[in-house]
Amino acid sequence: MHGLMPCGARHAERGQTLPIWIGGIVAGLVLLWFTLDYASTIRWQVRAQNAADAAAASLLSVQTNRFNQMEMTLYALSLDEWRIRNLIESLDLAVQGGGGCQNQTPSWTSGNAASACGVAYTALRNAYIAALYRYTQEAQALQTIQQYATIANETTEINAIIAAQNGGTLCGTSNGWDCGFTYALAPNGQLQTRTQVWNVDQFFGGTTGYYGYIQWQPGTVATINPNLLPARLEVVACAKVTPPIANFFQLHAQTFLAIGRAGATTVAATTEWLIPGAFSFASNDPKYPNQVIQPPENYGLTYPNAYTTSFTGNTYAANVSTNSYSGYINVQEFSAYLSWWAPIPFPPSGVYVPPAANCKAEE
Repeated sequence: MHGLMPCGARHAERGQTLPIWIGGIVAGLVLLWFTLDYASTIRWQVRAQNAADAAAASLLSVQTNRFNQMEMTLYALSLDEWRIRNLIESLDLAVQGGGGCQNQTPSWTSGNAASACGVAYTALRNAYIAALYRYTQEAQALQTIQQYATIANETTEINAIIAAQNGGTLCGTSNGWDCGFTYALAPNGQLQTRTQVWNVDQFFGGTTGYYGYIQWQPGTVATINPNLLPARLEVVACAKVTPPIANFFQLHAQTFLAIGRAGATTVAATTEWLIPGAFSFASNDPKYPNQVIQPPENYGLTYPNAYTTSFTGNTYAANVSTNSYSGYINVQEFSAYLSWWAPIPFPPSGVYVPPAANCKAEE
């Protein structure tokens, strides 16, 4: 019976494998603990960076929104300025008995308010007064916007937003950030500006008969009011994080800092060349589908005349190959060059680590 193993030997073999199994289980648990700790660290660092990115873009909208308000107000001012200039010319024609009213009845006589030219003058004068009133209101609105468009004021506003967020006022609201962090404007709580801002020049490039072209090119470094320079900022989001399993037998994971750092700067993200009298709203526009953005204004004078204010006339064409615009410059025309501002990511400068005491403890 040599093929049979004694019963005592089998029990001895089972006793030898038990410590190996226990060691393997412990090693697996230790590896799992390290994995959970590492995964928690990575998750918090990613969360911190996302929080800083969102805060940087959100804070800089203080300036970009104000710039866009100024842009819209300037556009409204330019419309009314163009309207006023045309109305003054039309008033002069009506006073002189020209522009089309002289061909209507009652026939024109100087000083006769009941004549067709007198009626035209009254309509144009009323439109002029209304346009001048709007122009004044718009200029005052622009002045109010510019009053607050200073780097010092915007720095104060941004720090007030940060204080409200850190104080919990914005937590749980639609415009709040990740409430797991404390935020700071780095490195010294000040909004910075970008100084390398360039002019874009337009020039009349030459003629062939009545033909000419306008071309843009980078100009010299611009001299700009510092308060109107594009701003940049750096935001730090910081939290003191306790690991999900701080202690495992004789192993102890330390509280760590999750720090996210992000920068943003103001740029003219979209530039438009708008001819409002030639372009129409989209077909799916909820208020003005397919309507001309700025239709001609005839002030109730429907007979053939020279009093209509038109917001078109631009016949330039873009030449992609030469990066220029060209066309006939032989009529009055109205164009608007609009830049719409937005924050974009901008690399932080230098190294900044917030004091641990300023980091929010994980709740």
